[in-house]
Amino acid sequence: MEIAVCGKGRRRGRPAALGHEARRAQVLDALDLVYEEGGAGSLTMAEVARRAGMSKRTLYEIFEDRGALFAAYFDKVGCTFIRDLPEGAGGLPLAERLALILEPRVECPTALPLEIFRCIIAEAPARPEMAREFMQKLRRRALGIVEGELERSLRSGEIRPVDTKLVSAILLDMTHQNLVVQLMDPGTQQSLEERRRRFGTAIGIALDGLRA
Repeated sequence: MEIAVCGKGRRRGRPAALGHEARRAQVLDALDLVYEEGGAGSLTMAEVARRAGMSKRTLYEIFEDRGALFAAYFDKVGCTFIRDLPEGAGGLPLAERLALILEPRVECPTALPLEIFRCIIAEAPARPEMAREFMQKLRRRALGIVEGELERSLRSGEIRPVDTKLVSAILLDMTHQNLVVQLMDPGTQQSLEERRRRFGTAIGIALDGLRA
């Protein structure tokens, strides 16, 4: 019978370094904590690095700037706002598919997404390329998902011939509260019930106009 020797085989010294994805997750968690603890004014790379337990240099190796960090945050929480169609749901009517991908389901846990938009807009005059890339990436995913479902309905004859790219953009604007209104007056942010009511009304109007 073998007798285990205490400590044998255990590596000593510094703990193993985290992988790239683990470090990204650590930083995004830190971003949430920084906002909870210090509000919008604390959303700096220095403060996020401190809360994540790493140097600013390490943070910049993971995210090249605040724009990249903010974009990654929206990749993380994007399913809160728009979701991919579940597998096997492609045969459902368009109204049901749009509900699966667009209908509001949960209250926003914090105002952090809105504050990030405010930060991006504030930096846009000095860094227009960052703001442009951020918004294009964020909107491109949403437009792609909605346009894909409209194209599916167009092929099946469920809707009349339309410019699916244009209709996708209009539909997104109809189903979600105007971002400028929320930025100008955060007190106007809608409750989950209000967001669902807006969604249902917008989808009803859109489908009446799209019906074949």
